[in-house]
Parts: sequence; structure tokens; C-alpha cells
Amino acid sequence: MYFAGIEGGATTSHIVITNEGGEILSRSDGPSTNHWMVGVDECQARIMKMIQDAKQKAGINLDIPLTSVGLSLSGGEKDMDVIIDNLHKKDQHLSKSYHIYNDTQGSIFSASNKGGMVMIAGTGTNCRVVNPDGSTYNCGGWGHLLGDEAGAYWISNRAIKYVFDADDNLEHPPADVSTVRKLMLSHYKLRVQRQDLLDHLYRKIDKPKLASFCKGKFFAKAATETGDMLSRHVFSEAGMMIAKHICALEPHINKVGGLS
Repeated sequence: MYFAGIEGGATTSHIVITNEGGEILSRSDGPSTNHWMVGVDECQARIMKMIQDAKQKAGINLDIPLTSVGLSLSGGEKDMDVIIDNLHKKDQHLSKSYHIYNDTQGSIFSASNKGGMVMIAGTGTNCRVVNPDGSTYNCGGWGHLLGDEAGAYWISNRAIKYVFDADDNLEHPPADVSTVRKLMLSHYKLRVQRQDLLDHLYRKIDKPKLASFCKGKFFAKAATETGDMLSRHVFSEAGMMIAKHICALEPHINKVGGLS
């Protein structure tokens, strides 16, 4: 018997195939499998390719179906039955069965089979508590238009907004924006015009690209190594938003026995 587990993020995804003894036979990486971002059809195609690539790396014939595939996907709540049905229809040799949850479930059950609380802060954010009795409650996970507070997209967008507001004299920023402005233009390989950024944020909107502004060589480095005060302020705001998610779910923790 062969089993596969897929962790699907908004920027990258990962798959592991094991045998029935839990021995890892192969690992493989892939792009985003968030169906809200790439569409259901593209999400299915990427999942199929990841499984096929991992099976080949493991030396498993493509005609031999896996026993089961567990998918822990960013954005994975709605349309999951549609994705499973289509995977069965498009390639009956891919796997005998599929089990799909959102990405919070995989993180919790990697740590404990008695539930717990997880706060994901990656490209986007999501927070969930699973009680020992199986009851679940959620805070966040609504994507970049309605949520994602404290995620890399939110941090990057908030930093850039401070620059735009300061230059427009709309709001007085909590610290000087010059370092963030320079990093922002460098990230998108622009010179001086803020207007040139609009093409990347609207016509060519790329959520992972904007989120990657938060990474080490740009915004995070300014906060940790050069001590830029605006960068530090935005990360401080992100920390407060993480705490708010956790506080929002605290009343839903089963008070009898609590979490492990």
C-alpha cells in the first residue's frame, strides 16, 4: 500500500509518498494549489501532476493507484467534492481515495490526534481550534480581500500603503518611509514612479510576488538588520493581529480537559 500527503499553500505545495510502514519513498514540490487563486481546474491539474511526479520518483508505476491521498490545502473548504470527483474521473489510476481538508487541519494533526490550535501565517493567514471532542472553530482564512491579517501579503501590502499614504499626505506614517519606498521599487525593479507599481498590483496582480516582498532580502532584513522603524512597526502590527486571532478562539476551547 502507498499513501501520499499534500500540503498545499498559496505560494508553494509539497507532497510526500510513504509505504504502509511509514517509510518515505519520495518528496516533491509544486506551485500554489489554492483553488481560490488558481481556479478549480488548474488546482486539479497541479495536484495530478504532483502525484504523478512523486510516484515516478518513488519508482511506483503510474498504473498502480495509491491507496489514499490526504490533501491539506490552503483555501480548502468549498468545492472539495468537485475536486475529488474530477480527480477520480480524470485518472482512475491516480489514487483509490482522497481526503481533503484545509491547511490548518494538517498542521494540527501532525502534532496531536487530540486536537489543538494552529495559527498559520504564511502568504495568507488562518487560525483554527479543534477540540478533543472534534468540534472546530475558525478565525480568519478569508483571503487577501477580506482577511490574511499578519500574513506576508498583508505585511507587504500594509508597508506599501504606508508609503503611498505618506506621499499623498493622506496619513502621517508612524516612521520615515524612505527605506520601505526604496525596497518597494527595488522589489518590482522600478525606478521612481509609484504609478508604475499599479501595473503589478492590478493588471498583473500576483499575490505570491507581492507576499515575497516580506522575505529576508527586502522588508524583513530592513526590520532585523538595519533597524528600519517603519518595517519594525509593521511587523509589530502583524504580531498583534496574530494575538487577536488566538484571543478570538480562546472562548471556543473546550474547558473540560482543554487542549494538549
